[in-house]
Amino acid sequence: MTRLLRVVFAALLVLLPACQMTVRMSTDIDASGGGSFTLAMEFDRELVEQLTAADAQGGEGQGLSAIEALFDGLAAKKWTVTRGAPGDGMSLEATRRFTDRAGFDGALAELRTARAGERSRLDGIKLAIGYRTQRSLLRTRSEFTGEIDTTGGVPVDEEALRAVQELVRFEIRADLPGVAEVTSGDGVTGGSRVVWRPLVGTRSVFAATSTAVRVGPLLGVLVPSLLVVAGLAWAALARRRKPTQQPATVLDSAVVPEVKEPDSGDR
Repeated sequence: MTRLLRVVFAALLVLLPACQMTVRMSTDIDASGGGSFTLAMEFDRELVEQLTAADAQGGEGQGLSAIEALFDGLAAKKWTVTRGAPGDGMSLEATRRFTDRAGFDGALAELRTARAGERSRLDGIKLAIGYRTQRSLLRTRSEFTGEIDTTGGVPVDEEALRAVQELVRFEIRADLPGVAEVTSGDGVTGGSRVVWRPLVGTRSVFAATSTAVRVGPLLGVLVPSLLVVAGLAWAALARRRKPTQQPATVLDSAVVPEVKEPDSGDR
């Protein structure tokens, strides 16, 4: 992505402070250790116009077409690619699902080698992301770690670099099962999500952990126990409500003689 970054930075330097660009990399991990990885880019209208002009002046691959080629390369690798035009700008998003750590590593390898023709489009960004999931009987613990280096292809002039850092936004997102906690880097947490915003032209290390209760195994333990307790309570309640038999008294067992009415003929 060295050449791609230089193209974007050149366009930004021309149009400062009009342009805005966001590059977002999101990892969503579920409790089973699978999930999805998404690369998203958003450009405002001014930057789209400048990148389109760069293609017209320098030929294809010098502006907007270089960015679209990256997503075309991902689509060729069976990523799900969507395009939009928010606010007359442009948004590109590519998502790859995986079922385990091996699938996740494969998705990152596809991202690093995404090509249009013979040239890689991400050779200027060094990205290393990994995660680990540990499951006990009742809990799932997840650990997310990574490093991003965007020093390749950035302006060497410090003033220009600071200006670009204000207009180009990088975001690293991690959605983990349970409640997430930042363990490295300047991340912001919100429930299960952690967001880091490393500056362009820097190297950043980041990490987060989370813990989630495994509902299925927990219910498997609690439900039978609750049924047993409920059965015992019902039996005890029924025993208390059952009427007791009273012993017969002398009066109850006495024989009462029958009294006969006098016959009318005896009178």
